[in-house]
Amino acid sequence: MRSFFQLVIEGTPKSEKKMKDEVLEYIKNNLKYYDFSAQDIAMKFCIKRNVASHYLNQLFSDGKLLKNDSVRPVMFKYNQQKPKDCFSKFIGADISLKSTIDKCKATVMYPPNGLPLIIKGNSGVGKSFLASLIYQYALDRKVIHNDAKFVVVNCADYANNPELLSAVLFGYKKGAFTGAEKDTAGMLSSANGGYLFLDEVHNLSAENQEKLFLLMDSQKYRKLGESVQWEYANVRLILATTEDKNTSLLATFRRRIPAEITLPDYNNRSTSEKIQLLFEFLKDEAITIDSKIFCSIELFTDLLSKTFEGNVGELRNEIKLLCAEGYLGNKRKSSIYLGDKLDSGFWIDPEISIDLKKMFLKSLSEIDLIELFQNHISIEESMSQLRDRILKECAGSSEYNYLESDEFIALRNYVVNKISPIIDSTGLCLLDEFLADISLFIMFIDVIEETSRNFLLSKFRKFRMKNDKQKLLANEIWSSLEVEESKQELLLKWILFLVKKFYVKIPETHCLIVMHGKITASAIARETNKLLNTYVYEAFDMPIEGETSDLINLINNFCKSIDTTNGLILLVDMGSLEQMYEKIESNVIGDLVILNNVSTALAIECGIQVCQKKPISHFYQMDFDSFQVKVQYYKGLSQKKNVIVSCLSGEGISEKVKDILKRYLDNQVEILIFDFNALKKIAKEKDTMIFKNTICVLSTTEFYIQGIDCLNLENLINGNQTLEKLNKYMDSDSCEFCLNELVKLFTIEGASTKLRFLDSKKVFNEIEKVLYLYEKYYDVKIPSFLRINLFLHLSGMIERIMIGDGITNEHLKEGAQLFDTFLNVSKDFFSEIKDIYCIEIPKGEYELIYTIFEQTIF
Repeated sequence: MRSFFQLVIEGTPKSEKKMKDEVLEYIKNNLKYYDFSAQDIAMKFCIKRNVASHYLNQLFSDGKLLKNDSVRPVMFKYNQQKPKDCFSKFIGADISLKSTIDKCKATVMYPPNGLPLIIKGNSGVGKSFLASLIYQYALDRKVIHNDAKFVVVNCADYANNPELLSAVLFGYKKGAFTGAEKDTAGMLSSANGGYLFLDEVHNLSAENQEKLFLLMDSQKYRKLGESVQWEYANVRLILATTEDKNTSLLATFRRRIPAEITLPDYNNRSTSEKIQLLFEFLKDEAITIDSKIFCSIELFTDLLSKTFEGNVGELRNEIKLLCAEGYLGNKRKSSIYLGDKLDSGFWIDPEISIDLKKMFLKSLSEIDLIELFQNHISIEESMSQLRDRILKECAGSSEYNYLESDEFIALRNYVVNKISPIIDSTGLCLLDEFLADISLFIMFIDVIEETSRNFLLSKFRKFRMKNDKQKLLANEIWSSLEVEESKQELLLKWILFLVKKFYVKIPETHCLIVMHGKITASAIARETNKLLNTYVYEAFDMPIEGETSDLINLINNFCKSIDTTNGLILLVDMGSLEQMYEKIESNVIGDLVILNNVSTALAIECGIQVCQKKPISHFYQMDFDSFQVKVQYYKGLSQKKNVIVSCLSGEGISEKVKDILKRYLDNQVEILIFDFNALKKIAKEKDTMIFKNTICVLSTTEFYIQGIDCLNLENLINGNQTLEKLNKYMDSDSCEFCLNELVKLFTIEGASTKLRFLDSKKVFNEIEKVLYLYEKYYDVKIPSFLRINLFLHLSGMIERIMIGDGITNEHLKEGAQLFDTFLNVSKDFFSEIKDIYCIEIPKGEYELIYTIFEQTIF
């Protein structure tokens, strides 16, 4: 039994088309103002309910009927509104193929009889289907009569018999050839007033091409065997070919075909269009077999990524075969299951119209998300692409704009009411795009499946935001919005991303105004933020009768909730600054400056300096005489006991060392990660008192800070140093376990467990080849610890570059001969890795590799 899609492609049989027209005519005459079901139509025409459902769904797809699938049984109604453009059935018509469809429409509407059109494209791309839609468009626009025909001739069927094709096309006279027993009209006669579609037209002989261009010029032709009498026909021509028309068609014939379009292969279609095609074909099969179809995500993903040489036609056949196998293997024919892993997927119901907007969002979440988040780009770029896709799908259609719907407007108003007071207090503008993106995402995570949300969350958790002020704003916005608990973290990560995208100028330093009075501090903070046009100050209003101890508790609680690595600026109206510092300093990691006698003028002056990214130490040097304030400044690295981890090969390994230490160190000890070069600079330029609370520094290379124990991880692993310095902060057993884990980290086994998605065996083999090339070129033997360190570093580097997080900063001077040589040979050594993983290694990464080698080899 042929599917509905096959019927459309091949030309609907007259009996079925007639039946569908009769059903429509009956509905128009008898049920125009009433709801009806498939069963009602089945009883009237004495046909099966699933056959009636088939016709009604076709009429719904044609825009002739409306459908209510929220009730059982599904109800239909005659659509008295103008039907949809028939080209909407052609996936991509309103996006990637819009210009192509516009050209098709132009060939139909051009007076007086349209223009000939040739459709190029490989087999299975949809040339025949598009030709049938062109014919339907001509009917809809009434440029041809309702009884005008769409006649199809596949020239490939007559490739070896051009005379027979001539007879089929033009007709023949009695006696023209053996078996020609009477005068017979050809396809041109049948197509008179309508369309003739010549598929595989490159098989048309030169003689037949000449006959056709005579018809195109003068609308006349002669039957085969006729030499005197002319036949006349007003025929619109559509041609299709898989070949180069310049080599297969006569120049004189080509010149008479002014319009030309090319349809893309399925493999070159966008992901969204592939998804829509898959859903369409699954829906067609669900209607054909009158069964619900469950398709697993795994199978859907495989189909989406599979290459089909036969294009859309082959895909359709693949789905048909899968459905046939599922139908055969399932005793309950009311539903069939496609795929092996059925823990996640979706249903296609023949009785329910697909809400393409929602279904596409579902498919986007389950299928396209995989592509968006596995394209070797950064998580931020992936999230940005997701934002663009959601917006495009909700606002990009000419027929339906979700952003103008009542549902969206209501959702947007809810978001406005919740977050506008927060934004107002920060001095920022509430941007329409920001509002729309939050609102759309709330709708999006409500529509998608739980498996999709979990997938997104696993990716979103990789998103990082360094600006703690942006985090604070995002958290306040998120806290004001009410969503289900299962969706809260996902929404928070999205708001973090949006705040970073739209409010980039928020300074990183935390500034706090604390004053007595109901709204005194809030008023100064809000007005100052507005004047500065950005979010600088947070405000705390203290009761008039409040004590200094209450104020200190308030500040401490705030400091515990934020990251004070960049320091804190505190403006207060009264109280002992010395007393405040003593009580606050343990909760501030970075520098701390406290100013009393706060006023709007003082807040503005300090805010300007903050926006100019002046360091907190700058405030101690400022002239505040005109404000009559007292200033207290305190340096800080961390006000808690701390251990600093700084690895030359980057934060990736430092983070892994930190994770191990955290499991064993006392909770009161803070573990700080520093960029190696940044730590060297601090040690060189700042007073060593900044390290007054530092217990020790752990590094993969030799490091020295006066008065501070610096532990080299290589020495620890080789047994030349111990973790004795940390004995006070972990028990002896923990100390031993911690050291064992550090040793394990710097082994091949440990290194492989730290990879996020690369195959450790494969990538280590490739790295080993690179290390061998270095050893051979420089005539050295790389020490074991350095070798393991390089396995860790280079595998991590490849993963970082693949997600768009490679090091691009360059520190070495141009022209350093030793490095220039190293750079040139390294590019050759890494060529195989670059090809395998499709990456380009930035110069900053080569500089870091050079620095690692420099410590031991050069």
